[in-house]
Amino acid sequence: MTPTKGENARVGARPLEPSSKRPTNIPTILVNSSLSLFSGLLSGAIVALFLLSLEKVTALRQAYPELIYLLPFGGLVIGFVFYHFARSLSEGVHTVLDEVHRPQKILSIQTALLLFGGTLVTHLFGGSAGREGTAMQLGASFTDQLSRYFKINPHQRAALLSVGLAAGFAAAIGAPVAGVIFALEVTSQWRRWQVGLQCAIGAFASYQVMHLYGVAHPAYPTLAIPDFNFGLLMALILAGVIFGLIARVFEKSIFVIESLAAWLRLSPVIKPFCGGLLLVILYLLEGSFRYTGLGIETIESAFFKVPGLEMPVLKLLLTSLTLATGFKGGEFTPLVFMGATLGSGLSVFLSGGSSFLAALGFAAVFAGAARVPLAGAVMAMEIFGPQIGIYALPVCLISHFINIKTGGVGLYHAKMKS
Repeated sequence: MTPTKGENARVGARPLEPSSKRPTNIPTILVNSSLSLFSGLLSGAIVALFLLSLEKVTALRQAYPELIYLLPFGGLVIGFVFYHFARSLSEGVHTVLDEVHRPQKILSIQTALLLFGGTLVTHLFGGSAGREGTAMQLGASFTDQLSRYFKINPHQRAALLSVGLAAGFAAAIGAPVAGVIFALEVTSQWRRWQVGLQCAIGAFASYQVMHLYGVAHPAYPTLAIPDFNFGLLMALILAGVIFGLIARVFEKSIFVIESLAAWLRLSPVIKPFCGGLLLVILYLLEGSFRYTGLGIETIESAFFKVPGLEMPVLKLLLTSLTLATGFKGGEFTPLVFMGATLGSGLSVFLSGGSSFLAALGFAAVFAGAARVPLAGAVMAMEIFGPQIGIYALPVCLISHFINIKTGGVGLYHAKMKS
């Protein structure tokens, strides 16, 4: 099965050619490292402000549940503003990746601030979205402003954009090592060790800034790792396949809804209004409103109580509808929601225990959907402890492999062929 043309199409300027001049001298490394440190501090500060603001609007929505009825009108505002003033960030993290590989112009900080506000509006009125995509775009957009004040060549700029992605990921998720690996995986810059060094400096700097601001990431339980046996091996393989399939269905569902909106000829302004109206109807039919916003409480509860298998399916549907119709946010937390609830639910049929499988799903659904298996496994180790790594890596690789073999291109796929 091959990806649909519309799913895989990427258009841009001329790809950035490999650098013939590698910045290996000590002064250049020191300059790049200093810029990366500044990038990390700047990214950490803006992401901390973003997350603290998001906590406030989420608390406000929970205090006044009737705000959900205004979701269509929030979508109308988002559609109008982004259509007229912020089209350059309409493709999410792809916008940043395109600038890494096909440099055209410096990312607009005004547009990034509109994205900041658009994500808050989405969550204030109950859109089913994440936050990490916005955090990474904020990190990259603010980092890109360094190009206005320093003499930076295209390869240095590509490296700093990668630093912004790593810093945003590390700050939003609380996993700096995974942030570094994520940035290298999605930008395909493994061969440039200097980029890895710069991403590490930026990611750890932003992570420390989050602590200084007092931003707390969710705390998950210490896992009991089961003894390895043949039954567990079969469970890991089956779970990896299922995680990869739901990742692929999520990716496909966003494309299908976008295609349907295009077939209906919905304008970019009206599309989020219609999406918001449909979301409100679905929320009312479901009745619990647990699928609004991030759903952190549901993710945490999946480690202690086995949920029904309808939960990851409903989250997939509602998040796809939210993002595909133009609301702002991200995919990471919804993917974690799907993975944790699916993994815990599968414990009824597979060996390993609910919390163990929830942790694997937490990492593997994201790893499969984003096609970042190494980042997914390392993230699991940072969040749940290094002991899970020997299990998380193969499950993430299986999920990644299944997504590829079923035609997935990855949510953040913008890699250039060599």
